[in-house]
Amino acid sequence: NSLLWKISGKDLSQSSYIFGTWDGSHKDSTDLANIYNSYPHFDEAFNSVSYFMTESSPEEQIGHITSSHKFISNIYLKKDTTYKDIFDEANLQKLDSLTTKYFDKSIYLVGVKPLFLMYTLASTKEEAEYEKKGLDWNKDRGMNAQLFYRAKDKKYNTRILESRADIWDMLLPYYGQPLPTQTEMVKYMLTAEGLSLI
Repeated sequence: NSLLWKISGKDLSQSSYIFGTWDGSHKDSTDLANIYNSYPHFDEAFNSVSYFMTESSPEEQIGHITSSHKFISNIYLKKDTTYKDIFDEANLQKLDSLTTKYFDKSIYLVGVKPLFLMYTLASTKEEAEYEKKGLDWNKDRGMNAQLFYRAKDKKYNTRILESRADIWDMLLPYYGQPLPTQTEMVKYMLTAEGLSLI
């Protein structure tokens, strides 16, 4: 439960703070407000600084990564491969219902590999759920985004530790797994138990 640390010491003219260790990616702004409020000195600490450093920028989306980047070049199916080649009819129907619902596009027109498809489906579903609550998916999801935009509103100097490309590089071993492996993983995700996680 220790999420807020104060840093002080020799030659430091102003205290610094570390707040984190928990991503909070599945918490919206209402949940996070309750967490912040559980730390009596959180607002005092946040308002006392002028510089904010965070893991990554919520403003930098995957679309900012160029097509030459190795992650992008590894998420597409080969030109002669379609989902009909790698899934049976039952799973194709499940995938098609999801892509039609969230992308307004048939599975037969999707060109990304299965694991990245499931990632984008989950993100799109989450964004739709935020919109239903009247929340902004970019600004209201997760601790990182919440604090980033709070710092921007206060016109703090901000620094980002990792670019989106850095993060996707770290995820490439997962999303770049062999196609048969991805197919089997997605077949599980399409079971009743797996779909509850999407």
